[in-house]
Amino acid sequence: MANLVEEFQAISLKNIGCGYLIDTPEAICHVIKSILHLPTNPPSLYIDIEGVNLSRLGSVSILQILVLPSDVTYLIDVHVLKDEAFTTAGATGQTLKDILESTTIP
Repeated sequence: MANLVEEFQAISLKNIGCGYLIDTPEAICHVIKSILHLPTNPPSLYIDIEGVNLSRLGSVSILQILVLPSDVTYLIDVHVLKDEAFTTAGATGQTLKDILESTTIP
């Protein structure tokens, strides 16, 4: 089973330093699984958004999520994934949108 997990990660996640580039729906599922049920005090998730003319009329290119307890950074390529970055459901049925909008996850 461990080999299967490693193969999945090798296919879906592109390692960059101490983080991963996320540009497939399968990789989004991995991110969702890894950020659910983390401690909330202190906050476990920190985000940064990069894009073009960030404002009401701009567009998001990269969503960067630092998962502090594991010291892993996910760079989610919103430019490539478009809506799938936020609407792809993980194994529990939750999406990244659900997590980012949650009132219980700081």
